Amino acid sequence: MSSKNWQDVRPHPWRRYAARAADLIILGTVMWFLIGVIFGLVAPEAAEYFFSGIGQFPLLEAMLNIVFAIPITAVFIATLGLSPGKWIFGVRVSKDGRPIGLAEALKREVSVLVFGWGLGLPIVSIFTLIRSFTNLKVDGETRWDARGGYVVTHRPQTMIATGLMWFAFVVLATVTIGLKLLLGGA
Repeated sequence: MSSKNWQDVRPHPWRRYAARAADLIILGTVMWFLIGVIFGLVAPEAAEYFFSGIGQFPLLEAMLNIVFAIPITAVFIATLGLSPGKWIFGVRVSKDGRPIGLAEALKREVSVLVFGWGLGLPIVSIFTLIRSFTNLKVDGETRWDARGGYVVTHRPQTMIATGLMWFAFVVLATVTIGLKLLLGGA
């Protein structure tokens, strides 16, 4: 991936939000699957009990999804500077021109969880998301990126990139709704 294509340092809050949402859908689903398989192999009865009941608590399920996505998102950002959602929406995180490493990526992801998503708590997250949006628009960076010295760059917004983003949005929405219907959670 050529760094010359990732020079736009202007804040793009909606692209960043969409990238995070895509990661929560993609990577959160992957983590739920892996946890389900491991849990099912280690303690099948407990796994059956847990997974048959968690659907009754969609808020808890959503909060856990945010937490479960942290490790795998951090691995992507640590090694590549981007995640699947960030690649789709043209967002890259670096420090001194290189990926930030695992310890830094985990710290950043936890900061995003706390200060950006308000731990996934419904009322709290409204305020933390608005505050993060405002900080990004006014200061040009988020609290966690400023503290970590991270630089967020963006791929130029071309017609192809815009088409890819819309296509990804439709696919992710369709898959999410389809999985909910298939698994009886709708």
